[in-house]
Amino acid sequence: MKAVRLYAQVLVDVVMAPNSGFKLDQILAELTAFNATVSDDAVFAKVFANPALGDEDKQKALTALVKKADLSPLSSRFLSLLARRNRLVILGEVLKAVEQLQVEKS
Repeated sequence: MKAVRLYAQVLVDVVMAPNSGFKLDQILAELTAFNATVSDDAVFAKVFANPALGDEDKQKALTALVKKADLSPLSSRFLSLLARRNRLVILGEVLKAVEQLQVEKS
């Protein structure tokens, strides 16, 4: 899926930008842990797959989850971007693509 690769590349580019202050391994670990937590949560899946819920309600739910997970600002913003674009369901695939990009850049 082209979107998966695009989101992965954007994340890598932002993290690897000069003076970003972030490390790709740290962001990848945070997002992987978050994904593992929410992928097993049926309520989370229903909330973000429900077309009846508006973006504002989904953002509130995501904000609560992010705060509970104590994620970095970059991870939080990336998840928010995915949520606004109804792409949270591809987070796992994006993370695999990020890992692949890491291998390609090594």
